[in-house]
Amino acid sequence: MSAARNPRAPRGALPFDEFVAELEWLLSFGTHPHLVARQMKLRPASVQKRLNENGRTDLAERFGRTIEASSAA
Repeated sequence: MSAARNPRAPRGALPFDEFVAELEWLLSFGTHPHLVARQMKLRPASVQKRLNENGRTDLAERFGRTIEASSAA
């Protein structure tokens, strides 16, 4: 039994809906975006890129704003 691969997903990546659910869940606890990215075995820029490529610019912007806010502090 094989799942259909999303052409925009890196090899071995979670399906996009699971990726978003995991990302939102981790962020809801106030987990720093760098730790979220590490947990997902991605760079923060790669998380944003995957979100943007799949039409979740709202979440990509939220993820990016959190990174920028933590860098400014």
